[in-house]
Amino acid sequence: MSSKQLQRNKGGRPAGSGHGTQTVLIVRNAFEEALGILKKEKDVTLAELLASSLHSDLNATLGTIAKFMPRNVDVTIGGGSFADALSAAADIMRSDNAKPAIIDIEPEKEEKERENKGLGD
Repeated sequence: MSSKQLQRNKGGRPAGSGHGTQTVLIVRNAFEEALGILKKEKDVTLAELLASSLHSDLNATLGTIAKFMPRNVDVTIGGGSFADALSAAADIMRSDNAKPAIIDIEPEKEEKERENKGLGD
């Protein structure tokens, strides 16, 4: 008996050669071509389309983008998520009642005293 292990043929199609692979390539090429047409005819980029979609409906856009992300990347859209917080902040900024506020930031009394002591040395 030899210590070599026999390498067996698994059979079947080689990886990356299935019927779906050709379809994916066709869809990818068509998508790239469509983006080129948008840029040429409408002067709109994919980034601009995504920004507009995120601005109008953040949760739906993130849900759609999540479908194209690798499985190990988590895009949570449930309650209390970061996406909900961003959506709520965007709603507040878009509301008619939102008024810009100026926040006056003054150092605490103790900080002023420490600064004055440091300057007097």
